[in-house]
Order: sequence, then C-alpha cells, then structure tokens
Amino acid sequence: MARKRNTTLRSLTEEGLTRVLEEQDSIRAAPIQPVTFRGKGLSDAYRDGDWSRIRAAAYEGRGA
Repeated sequence: MARKRNTTLRSLTEEGLTRVLEEQDSIRAAPIQPVTFRGKGLSDAYRDGDWSRIRAAAYEGRGA
C-alpha cells in the first residue's frame, strides 16, 4: 500500500494511529445510570454476610 501511495510505511502507520486515536477521542462514553431497587438493601439472610457468601449465592447452580 505504501508503494501504491508513493509514501513510506512509517507515514502510513502514523496516519493509521492518528485516525484511530482521533476516532476514540470523538466517541463519548454514555453516562452510566445507577441501577437501584426500591427496597431496604440486602435481605436478612445476606445482610451480615461477607462478599464471598453473596457471590457464592449469585453463582449457585451455574457450574463453576
């Protein structure tokens, strides 16, 4: 391609990187909306549990 355009591989690489970086800069991340539920937090069964217990319950029955 460089030969076709009568340029150097370095110039093509720089052009490609510039385009990719400009494209990424122009993409704005959508703001993340918090997910909330109307309730009073964790159920009594997990309120005083540690994270490993909550995680184990979330993955229970999923094979891992």
